[in-house]
Amino acid sequence: MLAEATALIEAVLELSDDVGSALLQAFRRGLLDVPFCLHRDHRAATRSAVDSDGRLVWADPGALPPPRRARTGEGSVTAAQLLTMLRHAAGQYDNLGAVAGPQDALPGTTQGAMPAAS
Repeated sequence: MLAEATALIEAVLELSDDVGSALLQAFRRGLLDVPFCLHRDHRAATRSAVDSDGRLVWADPGALPPPRRARTGEGSVTAAQLLTMLRHAAGQYDNLGAVAGPQDALPGTTQGAMPAAS
């Protein structure tokens, strides 16, 4: 994880001495990309997935700089796979919040791990 973050940061900073300019260039080139982002300027070159252990992994790293974690699939995540991943996350974490007691609450919440919507 640290190696991936370092590779991303170094690749961006090599583009320009100005961080703002470097970030813009990195997104344009696909060195930075956000899976499933709905923004109109989004390149949609990366795809993430949730593996069988519930970890977020790259299904397709697009043009992100190495080092890259091993792919979990062949690029595209199908609707059925996405639903499976979401069900896994919901089952894992929603159930955890349901059984958490007041001692487990985050500051500003009454129970579980998520603050109430305002």
